[in-house]
Amino acid sequence: MNLLKIHHAHFLIVGLPFAILSHYAFADSPDVTASGDTITAHHRYTMGDNDSKSDATTICFLEAKRKAVEYAGSYVESEVNIDQTEKSRKAKSKVKTIAASLVSSEIVSVDTGLDNGKVFVDCVVNVKADKNQLKKDVAKISANPAANKQIEQQQIQLKKLEDEILKIQSRLSSASGQQAVLLRRERTAVFKNIDKLQEKKLEIVSHIESKGRDASELIETGMNKKDVISLLGERRAENRELIADRVAGKQVLWWRDGWNYGTHWVHFRDGIVICVSTYSQGCN
Repeated sequence: MNLLKIHHAHFLIVGLPFAILSHYAFADSPDVTASGDTITAHHRYTMGDNDSKSDATTICFLEAKRKAVEYAGSYVESEVNIDQTEKSRKAKSKVKTIAASLVSSEIVSVDTGLDNGKVFVDCVVNVKADKNQLKKDVAKISANPAANKQIEQQQIQLKKLEDEILKIQSRLSSASGQQAVLLRRERTAVFKNIDKLQEKKLEIVSHIESKGRDASELIETGMNKKDVISLLGERRAENRELIADRVAGKQVLWWRDGWNYGTHWVHFRDGIVICVSTYSQGCN
């Protein structure tokens, strides 16, 4: 695995593959400290007989990063304010998952040593977490059903990779000879699949943000649905709501259609754009 590639990665999902290796009470853990928007995490990985130094360093880095990102997610989960509607309460349960969408991490140091005859790798990782931006992004993605669905699907894929790593680690502990060689190759292949999944997450976040920018900049009131499709393409999600207005003392009912484009929604009345908003339920 190319460590240089993962050192500066951004992650959408808080639960990382190596959560299976250990569990921590982060608020009480001396391994995680925070100063401003920088979270520093330490992890020690003790190498097994079938671990290469490269793989051990990769696992150490990912586990240290997991601790730091988990800490950032816990902070946002406790601090984020979402309007108290039924939908937002459901969305809030996913805050910890979404919270890492703009988190970046870098390795500070890697050291090796001996403890009771066992080689260990010590890693220190810094995670940059702009808390204000994180809270904004959580609110945007929580209001985006398509993004939520993609995140959920990737969690399922990630869980499968976690299970694969767990099985391989268990078999490696007692493997020898050619079997150990084959298992290490299998583990490397899983590492690569994890890399691909993380890259795909970055593409999703970038697409959500770019579509939102396009919607806010290109779409104007008075355009029709064909105009919107020609400029933005097909919507990612849609909703419909029956609106009751009073006009000249009489109740007038009409349908408001909403089309989602990333961080923004385009709202229509009778097929004509009435506004572009960051809200799924109409204009702000």
